[in-house]
Amino acid sequence: MKNFIGIPKRFNVFLKSYWLAKPEIGLRRVILIYFLLLGLLGLDLALGKNFLRIVVFLVGLSFTVNFLRKIWKHGFYHRRHPRDLLGNRVEVIEHFAFKKGKLRPRKIVNPLAYQKIFRTKKDRKVLFRYPSENDFRSYCRFVNRIVKEDVLIEVKSKYTLEKAHNKVLKKMARVREKKGIEVFVFYEGRVVGEGFISRRGGKQSHVGVITYAVDRDFRREGIAYQLNGELIRLSEKTLSLKLLIASVVVSNPVIKIFEKYGFKQRGVTPRQFYHRGKYLEMITFYLEL
Repeated sequence: MKNFIGIPKRFNVFLKSYWLAKPEIGLRRVILIYFLLLGLLGLDLALGKNFLRIVVFLVGLSFTVNFLRKIWKHGFYHRRHPRDLLGNRVEVIEHFAFKKGKLRPRKIVNPLAYQKIFRTKKDRKVLFRYPSENDFRSYCRFVNRIVKEDVLIEVKSKYTLEKAHNKVLKKMARVREKKGIEVFVFYEGRVVGEGFISRRGGKQSHVGVITYAVDRDFRREGIAYQLNGELIRLSEKTLSLKLLIASVVVSNPVIKIFEKYGFKQRGVTPRQFYHRGKYLEMITFYLEL
């Protein structure tokens, strides 16, 4: 299968998710094309024959018009790589676009706007923060490890890099548009846990659904308990939610964590979750904020 410019899809992981999601021009590319245009102008002046000069001029003019039109329509972006509290580099993308004739920054969510260090029971430092675009490789490995373990999660198949990249972009958009909370847990630069709250729509926009998962090598260290508390705090602070809902399989030990935070049981739904050839019951919990 090939994409719209004829490159095999397996060799171009980022084309659809990257270029279509961010059609802006990179600041480095702006500088590069500027010098390229200067080179074309110098070549035009250096050539003696009128025909070649006209061809070079028309090519440069067409290129310049399309380039400026794309900048005017979509703006451009600039990448920065500051360090988080653990010293790991995090990609921050700043978007700039023209609005009413003026160049203005677009609204983004800095992944370092929220970050918190937590020391586990095994004395390991982990970091809670919002997701960044360059986290997709580590996130892909994290999800695939959990899928291979075949635990009680809804994801059935492993992620490809393209799918993981799209997922991370959607998570970033969800935080930016205040449609939810997304928190990744990092240890030594790799994702070892994830927690999120999805805001419901319409007349249930005051309700959020909470979910989280932790890598098997980091369980029973207090990460899930701490992550649950951070999600509740962020949901009140940034989303102003009034009610949180969680659905858990009856045999899941995470039930104790919800009970410690004051979640109340609403009911049991039979045959709601299919796992390893069996239909399992799920308990629904709720917490009024």
